[in-house]
Formats: sequence, C-alpha cells, structure tokens
Amino acid sequence: MVRRGLDISHHQKVVDYEVMAARDIEVLYIRTQYGLRMDEQVLDNIRGSHHKIMLRGPYIYWLPAQDPIAQAEKMKAIVDEAARPLERRPAVDLEWNKVDGIGNNPRNVKGYLDRLWRLIDQVERLFISKPILYSNVSHIMNYLQDPALAAYDLWVANWGNLYPKVPLPWFPGTQAGWQFNCINTLGVWYGCGSRAVDLDVWYE
Repeated sequence: MVRRGLDISHHQKVVDYEVMAARDIEVLYIRTQYGLRMDEQVLDNIRGSHHKIMLRGPYIYWLPAQDPIAQAEKMKAIVDEAARPLERRPAVDLEWNKVDGIGNNPRNVKGYLDRLWRLIDQVERLFISKPILYSNVSHIMNYLQDPALAAYDLWVANWGNLYPKVPLPWFPGTQAGWQFNCINTLGVWYGCGSRAVDLDVWYE
C-alpha cells in the first residue's frame, strides 16, 4: 500500500486540517523542534490534526552541535505537552543547511556518528519504538555510512525523480518513505498558510 503524506513545521504557518484531510492526505509528520528550540506551531499542529489526519508522527530537526540527549528529551516533552496521541513512530531529520551554521556542519562536529547514535538510542528508549531516519542522498553518502543504520527505516529525500535513489547502507526499494518534491505553489491547496510544502509517499 502507498499512502500520500506531507511533513510540516512553522514554515507552513496556520494549517486548515479539514482542507488537508479533504485532499486525501493520510500521513502527516509534524516537526517538534529545531535542535533544542521548540517549533512555534507544533502544539497547534498536533492538536489541530487530531481526528482529522489518519496517521501522524513527530519529527525532530537534529542539530549535532547541541546535546543529543537533551534534544531527544525535549522531543518527548513536547509530544507529552501536546496531550494528543500520535499514531506513527518518531522520525529524526538528518541534514545540514548553511542556515544551521558552520558549527552544525557534520565536517566540524567531532564524533558526529557517536552523537547521532546517542540521539537515536534515547529517542528509541523514550518513545519505545525505533525512529525513522530522514535524510537526503548527499548527506547519506557523505555522513551516514555506518552499516548499522540500515536497521532503521529510511525516509529519503530525493526530489524530481520518477523513483527514489537509495544509497548504501540502505538498498534500493527498501525505503519506508520518500519525500519526492517540495512544491512552492501547492501549500494552500493542502490547507497550509504557505505556498511551499513537502510532499511524501509512504510504503506500507
């Protein structure tokens, strides 16, 4: 089965979940935080989507220069504060953009993989489930080459292709989710307050 999905953060502004549900979105991932900074819309997004979107999960945008244990604990605290049950496992967003600062560039973070494993282990312990790992092809090939990571489901970002490219340590066709595009015109169509929105498919 293939399910249609979106992932959102405060960048999508105020969301009308009645509209989103009417567009047949079944899976929604909601950003809880950026490092240790709580996403401005997360509580509204978790509470507003309750009983409207079928399958919802939290995701954390990890900043590797910050304490990984504290970030995992912050994620759990935010979900608990929202006080609405989420139906899907948590996800960890593994990427780096220039806006994150050079201090969070994996090239500059000593023990990047060790810190990542501390985060993963703590998220798994707190949520009692194995997190899904989100990343793009370049980041995987440059920084996520530990074969043990393949034991975790991959949500791969690979835009503008007919099918996703899945690099080692994962194998083609094994991805759990695929962020296949970021559309800068369809956000309002899906009920978002922004034009931009990430589009996903999930394989179940």
